Amino acid sequence: MVITRITIEEVIRLKSFLLEFGNNDFFTYFQKRDVFTALNDNRLTILASIAKKDVGYAHVDFDGIHHWFGLAVLDEFRGCGVGSALLRFAIDDAKSCGYDLRLSVAKDNTRAFALYSRSGFKTLRITDKNIFMELLR
Repeated sequence: MVITRITIEEVIRLKSFLLEFGNNDFFTYFQKRDVFTALNDNRLTILASIAKKDVGYAHVDFDGIHHWFGLAVLDEFRGCGVGSALLRFAIDDAKSCGYDLRLSVAKDNTRAFALYSRSGFKTLRITDKNIFMELLR
């Protein structure tokens, strides 16, 4: 598996992954913003590829107060370590740059919640639909 930082010059690669990923109730990040804005604003944007196929995406963006982590993995590659590798990359980046990470995960996305818990994220609060978590440096 290869993890690559994505820049604005590689926007077509990111758009191709997002088209294949499709609309997903668990990952709504791009329902609220376009790809160009996200790439310009994100602290970190990465893609994971296996055999030259992009199979996972992650980002860290900053809302002026907190750094927020987001993750998406193609269905057929879930359970193969893609999400774990992308998360580890983001955690290492956060630690080396000195910032905490927050995330929101759908309450019914139990696999993602388990991954985040194993990786050291702690629950901050729970709403009707989401669990908000934080990883301190």
